[in-house]
Amino acid sequence: MDCKYSGIFDSEYRQPHSRCMENTRVALRKSITQVLDQRDRTNIWLNGLAGVGKTSIAFTIAEEMKAAKRLAATFFFSHKHAQKAAVIIPTIAYQLALAFPRIREDIVKVIENDDSLLSPGKSHADQMRELVIKPLEILRFREEPYAIIIDALDECFSSDEATRLAQPCHSST
Repeated sequence: MDCKYSGIFDSEYRQPHSRCMENTRVALRKSITQVLDQRDRTNIWLNGLAGVGKTSIAFTIAEEMKAAKRLAATFFFSHKHAQKAAVIIPTIAYQLALAFPRIREDIVKVIENDDSLLSPGKSHADQMRELVIKPLEILRFREEPYAIIIDALDECFSSDEATRLAQPCHSST
């Protein structure tokens, strides 16, 4: 199994998919969707005790965003499948290239110019900047806002590392 693809929200490797039961978490999902409808770059960080349903909420929001053609990328860490933190950003970049043909060539070009961007030893900040942030800058005038959903980031990174990984998304203009 290629662990890059096991992190994508609707991957066959993640069966059965964890989703909210019908008519549950309606207010929270509506609140998250309202934030995602905003044009500015906003990070939403769901936190809570293990087992409260964060993954189900994230999965359900991902399904809703996909149905609305607003899902840019996802990564869901899994206890069942060994996943390496090093694949998160390349996996997101791969999905961005598929979702937005307009930036596909830019992502391919940056990798051709520096294939170490796919290396596990490459700085996550460099990967995020070159493979995600810069290509997404091209889409900043896109009419519909899009969502990138990452679930259980804390299972692969310390909270400081997770914050540093998310920081470039929040601070870019």
